[in-house]
Amino acid sequence: MRKLTVYVTRGSNVLPDRGFCLVDPNGDVYVVYRQDDADTCWQVAEAVYSKPRLTLQAEGWTVVEVELPDAQPTALNFGENVGLLEMAEPLVRRRIASLNNDVDHCTHQEPYAPFPALLYCFATVDFLAALYAGNTGKGQQAANTRQYMTEMMAYTEEQVRLLQAIYRHKLVHLAEPKSVIADANRLVSWRYVHPRDEQHLSITAVRAWVVVTPKWQVLCDHEFFISIRSFADDITRSATTAPDGYLPRVVREPALQANFVRAFGRISDPYDG
Repeated sequence: MRKLTVYVTRGSNVLPDRGFCLVDPNGDVYVVYRQDDADTCWQVAEAVYSKPRLTLQAEGWTVVEVELPDAQPTALNFGENVGLLEMAEPLVRRRIASLNNDVDHCTHQEPYAPFPALLYCFATVDFLAALYAGNTGKGQQAANTRQYMTEMMAYTEEQVRLLQAIYRHKLVHLAEPKSVIADANRLVSWRYVHPRDEQHLSITAVRAWVVVTPKWQVLCDHEFFISIRSFADDITRSATTAPDGYLPRVVREPALQANFVRAFGRISDPYDG
């Protein structure tokens, strides 16, 4: 006999006794219900989910440990036991299809919109990175994204750093990239193209004046190059391509399954900012 570990979203998996599963930080599962009013579980699941056991008991909740044999979800019964495998596939594929549709629209039809295309690329990476890491907490997006792009997209640390410093952070917070940034004792400018290009993510030594304003120019010594279509292709492959894309891996890896449920629960939670 061992403790049942079921990874659930908040308020999900209501049990026959009208209680619901509650996962504590150690992964143990408790059945939680109000002795005087079992139906209350439906109404206060959100408030109860994150409270410690003693607090629950002090508020009139009964917390019961559940032990079942061989109940740990596996790659074979993940969808059956938890009900989220069938959600992971369409959810990720829908986001990827939307990304590719919007990137094509922004880069093929005038007036072109390269910055919105890049913003959607980075937003999609953030989304996939949250599912991959199982963490959607504030302040975690940049770290999640670095991990995802290096581990799932095979980008180098330098490429990730420049993508975030030049494009992601500045587009999100300042609406456009800086003309030149300082990086590793270099002054780096940037250039993008719409179609696929083999030079995607290359950094080249140059010596050129970059016009910041009509009266202000900066001498850069390197240029970072990005292809918007190649970026979207890399994101697509990281999510869907067998055997090492996110979707093929989440089918067979319990740790990724747990991370998906944890992150998707937070993403879907109306009370989670």
